[in-house]
Amino acid sequence: MKTKKSKVLIMLSIAVIFFISSNSSYCDAYSVKYKTTTNSQEKETINESYNSRKVAYITIDDGPSKYTDDILRILDKYKVKGTFFLIDRNMKIYPEKVKKIVESGNTAGLHSVSHDIHKLYKTSISAKEEFDLNNQTFYEITGRYSNLVRLPYGSKPYASKESYNNLVNAGYKIWDWNIDTQDWKSSSSEIVENAKKLDMYVIIDWHILSDGDPLMHKEEAKEFFREMSLKYKDYPNVIYEICNEPNGNVTWENNIKPYAEEVIKEIRENSKKSIIIVGTPTWDQEVDKPVKNKINDELVMYALHFYSGTHTEWLRERVKEALKDIPIFVSEWGVSDASGNGGVYKEETIKWINFMKENNLSYAVWSLSDKNESSALLVSGASANMVTENSLSEAGKLIKSVIKD
Repeated sequence: MKTKKSKVLIMLSIAVIFFISSNSSYCDAYSVKYKTTTNSQEKETINESYNSRKVAYITIDDGPSKYTDDILRILDKYKVKGTFFLIDRNMKIYPEKVKKIVESGNTAGLHSVSHDIHKLYKTSISAKEEFDLNNQTFYEITGRYSNLVRLPYGSKPYASKESYNNLVNAGYKIWDWNIDTQDWKSSSSEIVENAKKLDMYVIIDWHILSDGDPLMHKEEAKEFFREMSLKYKDYPNVIYEICNEPNGNVTWENNIKPYAEEVIKEIRENSKKSIIIVGTPTWDQEVDKPVKNKINDELVMYALHFYSGTHTEWLRERVKEALKDIPIFVSEWGVSDASGNGGVYKEETIKWINFMKENNLSYAVWSLSDKNESSALLVSGASANMVTENSLSEAGKLIKSVIKD
C-alpha cells in the first residue's frame, strides 16, 4: 500500500550489554593493547588495570554491521569506548568497519565463525579452532590479533570444561557472565514458541516500504535471514517473507528476482523445506509479473497485498489469471482503503473473502491492533490482555463474522 503505516516487525538488532561490576575478577577494568606484527604466531598482550570503582562495560555483539558507524558516532559523542565482538563472516562483509573500530580506539574481540553452538562445541577443540580462524581473519584485515573472546550464548550450559580450558590454555581471555538477564529471549523467540504451541504460523518479514528497492539493503537482508533460518530451521510453522511491498521504479527482472535468489540461497543453506514469500512489484499487486520468469524453487510463493476500498474486481481478475501458473499468498489485506482508513468496505470485503476461499488462498489480515484507523481490528484503547466482543472495532466484527462463516 502506498501510504506509510507503522508496522510490527520481527527483527533482530545488535545487542548492547551493560555489565556492572564490583569485586569479580571478570569485571575488573582492563584494556586490550594491540600489537602490530608480521609473525603469525605472536599474540597481543593484555594489560590489566584494576579499579575499585563500579564500572559499566558497553559491549556490542554480532558485528560489524550496517549499524557500526552509527554506534561509533554515539560512543565518540559521549567520549566513551566500547568492545565489539566480531563474527567472521561479518568482518569479511564489512572490513572497513573493522578497521574503523580499531582506529577509533575501541576494543575488538572475537565472536566465532559459525555462531552455532552445535558446530562450536562439536568437539573439545572445535571452539578453539573457530576462534583461531576468527582471529586470523581479524589479523588479515587489521594486521593485529586479539585474544579477547565472547562465546555465543555464553559458556553455560553449552561449553564443556575441556572446551573452555582449551581456549584459556591457548591464551584467549573469555568475556563471560554469571548473571542471566534473559535478554537473549528476544520477542521473535517468544512469538515463534507461543505460535508453535497454539498450532499457528509465524511470518518473519523483511519490511521494506519507503526504500522501495529490496536491493538497497540486500547484504543486511542476507545476514538477517541467514541468522533467522539457522535459528528456526527446525520450526515447520515459520514462513519467511523476504521483501515487503517493492515499489517505485522497481521491476521483477532487474530488482526483485535477483535480490530474492540471493536471499533464498541463504535461507536454503539452513532450511530446505520452509515456505518463502517473495514480494511483487507495485506494493505486491503486480502478481502477474513473475509468471513468465519464476524463481526456481518449489516452495516459493508470491505476495499479494490489497485493501477492499481501493483494490477491486480488476485486481481479482489479475490474481485469477496468475494463479494458473504460480502460487500466491495474501500476506496483507484490509477492509479499508489503501491508506488504512476511509471507512469499512463491507461489500468488497465479502467479495474478497469469497474469492480467497474459492481459490484456496492463505491470507493474513491487517491488523490486530488498536490503532486509530479503519483497518484496525480492535477499538482504540483496547486491552492487550483481555480481548472481548466489546474490544472489536467495526472491522474486527466484520472479519470475525466472515471467518466464522
